[in-house]
Amino acid sequence: MSTDMLPFLLVASDLDGTLFDNNCQISDYSKRVIFRLYHEKNVKLVMATGRHWRCVEAAKNSLVEYFKRAYAELESTKEGETIPEKHHGFYVISSNGALAHDDEGRVLVERHINPDIVKELYCSYGLPNTGLKRKQKQTDNEKECGLPSSPDSSSGNGENKFGEPQANATNVDVGGLNEDPDEFSLEKVRVSAYTAKEWFLTSRFLPEEMMMKKFGYIPIIMEFDPKDPRNDGKSVHDLLPSEGVNKICFRSKDRALLSTIEQELHERFGDQISVAFSSNFCLDVGPSGVTKFSALHEIANHLHIDVKRILSFGDSMNDKEMLENVAKGFLMDNAQLRLKKLLPQCTVIGHNNDDSVAKKIEEVFNLV
Repeated sequence: MSTDMLPFLLVASDLDGTLFDNNCQISDYSKRVIFRLYHEKNVKLVMATGRHWRCVEAAKNSLVEYFKRAYAELESTKEGETIPEKHHGFYVISSNGALAHDDEGRVLVERHINPDIVKELYCSYGLPNTGLKRKQKQTDNEKECGLPSSPDSSSGNGENKFGEPQANATNVDVGGLNEDPDEFSLEKVRVSAYTAKEWFLTSRFLPEEMMMKKFGYIPIIMEFDPKDPRNDGKSVHDLLPSEGVNKICFRSKDRALLSTIEQELHERFGDQISVAFSSNFCLDVGPSGVTKFSALHEIANHLHIDVKRILSFGDSMNDKEMLENVAKGFLMDNAQLRLKKLLPQCTVIGHNNDDSVAKKIEEVFNLV
């Protein structure tokens, strides 16, 4: 079939909670459908994620290997028949659109957060939550930044203006924490910083073996000893980069605290940054005006495709723009409730653990 006759020419899909199953893998069923989508319909897949691009490599490579095997099987069974030019790779949107690569691994999009804002974010939303038993005296950096004021925006029923839990002021303690979220760290909020080259993390939140299984990559953990006299008046956040940062992620089991931080970020920085939950416990901050859709739009222009001929799939708030600005957006059954409420026009499909993206692709493109 000529691509001119197809209503959709590109498919963009989120990974975690969408194309990935609950083990952060792409099933063989889904791989087969993605292969048929390209081979039979000449429609490419764009992987769109909040992950660092290094954390997409394992999944991307598994698809590339599947394509190689599938083409080898075709060549062995169809002697004398011309096989179309082989697939090179996949377009990847990472860091919520701040970075994008083409199907040969070349950078198409790279955006950074203003370095001064990066420093403010570390100062205001990192330092008070390090969990380190820091000395009472403030560093010059803390004096300059101060602690963020908490706007009185509670609805009175323990919820913020987004209808989510409101954190109490006692949840943020400059001198330490009221409770330990897990066995690995005293941090209330872990801070990740993504650059084009590396993922930096203030402390690990999973054992190394599980990190490797989930992400296919181990981030650089900031080694910081608060008892070392050389670190007097310093914080682990002083080790994080401020230049060339594509994304900052605040990770916490305290969703109410993250919701409060989200609200403060909107009120304090406005459109100088982009803010979105990439999961229930990860609040992402990116460059101004940058979303998965902004990167997808640039990829579409690169491929000379109208965005109104793109399908998209997602489950979290960082997918919102990508879902609402294309021809058709599909929400996972396991999508965040807030996203479902904001996008009533999007069709809800099945669960990510049931190959629902692949099944919908089969249906839409008539891959029988």
